[in-house]
Amino acid sequence: MLLRYLHYAPPVISFCVEVGSSPSDASRLRSLLAPYAHRLDSLILSISPETLATFLHAPPLPPFECMQKLSIILESAPEGTDWDMELVGVSGVFAQVPELTDVSISLEHSSRAGWPLDRSFDFVAALPFTATLTNVAVTNVWLWPSETTYLLTRCAQLVCCTLWCDEIGHDIVPPTPVILPNLRELDITFLRMSARLFVDLTAPELESLSLTGCSHANFPCEAIVELTKRSSCDLKVLRLRSELSSQDTDILALLKATANLHTLELRLTPYMDFFGSDDIMHRLVEYIGRHSLDEPEMLPEILPNLRVLQLDLVEGVWEMLRSRAGQLASVILYLDEDELQFVQSAGIFQEEISYLKARGLGVELTAVELQPDAWKSDTSEEAESELENEDFDDSDFLGVFGDMHWWIT
Repeated sequence: MLLRYLHYAPPVISFCVEVGSSPSDASRLRSLLAPYAHRLDSLILSISPETLATFLHAPPLPPFECMQKLSIILESAPEGTDWDMELVGVSGVFAQVPELTDVSISLEHSSRAGWPLDRSFDFVAALPFTATLTNVAVTNVWLWPSETTYLLTRCAQLVCCTLWCDEIGHDIVPPTPVILPNLRELDITFLRMSARLFVDLTAPELESLSLTGCSHANFPCEAIVELTKRSSCDLKVLRLRSELSSQDTDILALLKATANLHTLELRLTPYMDFFGSDDIMHRLVEYIGRHSLDEPEMLPEILPNLRVLQLDLVEGVWEMLRSRAGQLASVILYLDEDELQFVQSAGIFQEEISYLKARGLGVELTAVELQPDAWKSDTSEEAESELENEDFDDSDFLGVFGDMHWWIT
């Protein structure tokens, strides 16, 4: 077990601990934390699921009286691994965290498969997802509908929430109202799209909604429109990223229902060159441009507050940007990486970019990267380097352990 770094600013301490996977490491972790539990304000654990489960089964620690942030980085295992560990109820280890506001859970060394779908380790029910939380992030770990509902109903004060969700057929959840009066930012990544969350949710302060689809499925646009109506929320930021498998014309209805958008991102990559996908984006571009290429007088002005736009470079984009040059402040256009290299080397679109720049609109061309950052597999060396490159002052360690690299034996 290695204490990667420690920040000491009396009277509080922050730990980042890389935990081994031997049977005794859970008790060693407990021995490290127990004397300092009342002074910890931040704890980062890099730990295997087996060791985490054993640690959570341990006797309660002293209260974490001032801990505000808890981050758990789960070490990955071969796809299909069954942890064969069950936890019922919140672990006694984290039973007393009265000031906790931020919890993040992620799976390191990730792959598109994410966490094995046959896991029996119910980490959601065991960790302190409590009413004091304002920020929650569960990434690269697919949450089942029952887990998502459990988490959100327990965290009624959420302000920012990032979740990876999957619709599992056998995990049937009855309609459960989820009311989050303070939620402002919601970022959901789907393995398989589901409308369940948006049907149950009411969030009157919701300002930013980001949806990323990891498979060729359409967005639950109708349910999202109903969410905005039911909540009377005023969305300012909308991000939609997915591979389209059909003509998802409901996106138009969603844009009409979110008329006060300040930022809009549309990255709707055609699935296997599905016939009509380009036409979808072309029609969306027409709509955003406030005009029909054939009958410009037929469409009223829409999205009057739009300032930031990010979308795929498709037919009609430059005409749309010319019509928006007086309103937009920033534009990012996505191309395939090979296309981007060709465009840049050949100087294509320079005339259009210069024209818009002269009118105060900056346009950036960039390569498409649909997959979330957490899908990028990294090496153990890269992960270790990331931990070791944390900013700290060596003097923080003097008088505590005297050495940042402290092995527990």
